[in-house]
Amino acid sequence: MQATRTAQRWAFAVGCLGLLAAAVAGCSDADRSTEQPRAPAGVSLSFVQLRIDEGTDRAQLRVVNGSGSDLTVTGVGLDWPGYGEFLDDYDTVVVAGRVLDLRVTLPEPRCEDADPADADDAAVVGQLRVGVAGHDVVVRDELDESGRGYVTRIWQRRCQDLLVARSVTMSYGGHWAIEGSGRRARLVGTVTLRREQSAGTIRLRGFLGSVLLEPHLPRPVVLTPGADEVTAPLEIVVPRCDEHALTESSQTFHLQASFRFGADEPVQVLRLPGARTREAAQRLIDEACVIDGSAE
Repeated sequence: MQATRTAQRWAFAVGCLGLLAAAVAGCSDADRSTEQPRAPAGVSLSFVQLRIDEGTDRAQLRVVNGSGSDLTVTGVGLDWPGYGEFLDDYDTVVVAGRVLDLRVTLPEPRCEDADPADADDAAVVGQLRVGVAGHDVVVRDELDESGRGYVTRIWQRRCQDLLVARSVTMSYGGHWAIEGSGRRARLVGTVTLRREQSAGTIRLRGFLGSVLLEPHLPRPVVLTPGADEVTAPLEIVVPRCDEHALTESSQTFHLQASFRFGADEPVQVLRLPGARTREAAQRLIDEACVIDGSAE
């Protein structure tokens, strides 16, 4: 009788162990079936901006696909205090072994959340959402020095632009006249500053022109406290007429204005002229550089 009971106990124990093993195996299989796929290795990210996009919030997230398989991209973005963390929907495929620049429109900058003095040390993380085995996973990669530089420069430019826009409105005059002829020709007009929210002294220090247009202020332009508007003369000359400048210039009308508010550091912002000013500037280039239909 004792032997029979012992055998029954052993059989019961073996059965329980079998059930336990099956349960563990089942749980293990379930865990494997619900495990999220990992982000593919071998993918690196950088950041660039085309010359045609300079002065805008449009840029490109550069994807280097060294993963060995095609990437189905569903989102692109960044993670950095100056812009926060964002992922915009995207729909493309980056073929294995290829480099592809994906267009990104940067959001409104958080100008109080990132100190430009610390920009060189701040990590800017690129984000790429890709589809893997029916799931979306996010590749995160710290941008290299070049990519980080693009992001921080665009951010700083945009924050400076917002600062100027809150403080003053600048407009080019509607009437322009060409004085002189040939290489001595100059375009004469005006520039006007109108106060917005800033209460202190506002100075327009000068302009940084393009390869074909060089603006000059004959005298300083200062909007003093209590004054709401000031108009001053502005002259534009053509510094170069060589064939390379005439044929390769892609930012002819990109003029950067330098402002100073009180005792703060100067800031530079892009101030594109309107259609009437561009037409007058083109006539100046024609007068200065074209003789009998051919460039000098």
